[in-house]
Amino acid sequence: METKTFFMTSSYYPPYHVGGACIHVYDLANALSELGHEVHVIYSLDWYYMKKGNVKPKDIFPNHENIILHPVNSPLRKITPLLAYSFGTYFPMSDKIIQLINSVKPDILHHHNITGFGPFILKAKAEKILYTAHDYWLVCQTYSLLHNNKIPCSNNTFNCGACSIMSGKPPQIWRYLLDKRELTKNIDLIISPSHYVKNELRRLEITNKIEVLPNFVSVNKIDTPRYFKQPYLLYVGRLEYSKGILILIGAFYEVLKKMDYHLVIVGDGRLREKVKSMSESIESQGKIHYLGYSDNKTLSNLYQHTSAVIIPSIWPENCPLVALEAIAFGKPIIASNCGGLSEIVDLSGAGVLVNMKNKMDLLGVITKTINDEKYLANLTNNAIKYSTFYSKNKYLEHYLDIL
Repeated sequence: METKTFFMTSSYYPPYHVGGACIHVYDLANALSELGHEVHVIYSLDWYYMKKGNVKPKDIFPNHENIILHPVNSPLRKITPLLAYSFGTYFPMSDKIIQLINSVKPDILHHHNITGFGPFILKAKAEKILYTAHDYWLVCQTYSLLHNNKIPCSNNTFNCGACSIMSGKPPQIWRYLLDKRELTKNIDLIISPSHYVKNELRRLEITNKIEVLPNFVSVNKIDTPRYFKQPYLLYVGRLEYSKGILILIGAFYEVLKKMDYHLVIVGDGRLREKVKSMSESIESQGKIHYLGYSDNKTLSNLYQHTSAVIIPSIWPENCPLVALEAIAFGKPIIASNCGGLSEIVDLSGAGVLVNMKNKMDLLGVITKTINDEKYLANLTNNAIKYSTFYSKNKYLEHYLDIL
């Protein structure tokens, strides 16, 4: 097999942030390196320290010897990420970053989440240039296609700058100076992890070639004693309004009025204190457990012993790793019926879709999942059958074929 030189761009890279997109970059970089390819990864330390202060990451993410990391640390520190976000350039290091990428002369330049760098990085050259649409960054200032961070934006006619401000983010000035065709002109192929995102990009006038390639997961099933003795449902993800976590907790209050069950919440985000308060309230009856951030060993244990994983997002998810991880562990999902989640459920039969606009629908599905053992067993069996569907080898075969 002919080996190639890959260069990947990503705002974040583990252990400096462990969200779904950067975990995907980490897994892909290591998978390609194991095949003998040389893989360069550039990422921003400035974004991490702007969000986390001087807190050092706890987890250890070893990299294959064929991976060459290029962490970027600007002399302007927190100012540079803000300039990149609003004005699209990583001042004063933009030219150096382009020079670095061009000097490597990669066969494949693969852009991922480049919010932290801005669109200037798309000027870098390579024999072939890919972009994975992990979200809606190409067409939306908030990347979520949610109007004011609350309701789906279906027609793209809202004032995007005002919407961004209402969502708690500064407007992106560069979008008014750079149209979509100019933004994407150097991209040879867009990889979309779901048909839903591909269709949305098309609807919003992205004309590049788009290939649908779902994400993959690599899970470690560690045989450890059960963390929670009681039966429970599991939520794993960011604690943001768009993730539906507050709606989930409210619905679970109603569940607890009728039956004895537990809800375990893993994650961090802007709603951390609100979630912590709600989990400690009288209504929770001591059966809603907020764990905060959990390491891989604890998370593996929680996945293995949960009855089901709940993904109650109100924003149109793409191909979230938490859904793929749940199925890889042989666990069914209770998921919102928007975005790419429906594709995962429809294909695998390993879950049930919920209308998150109707709390009673969520309540009914949770209740049925808990009470109906035969129903839950059928969903679980389907998850087990599909546990290797989103595998690394299957992804790599398709990925290398489209290069």
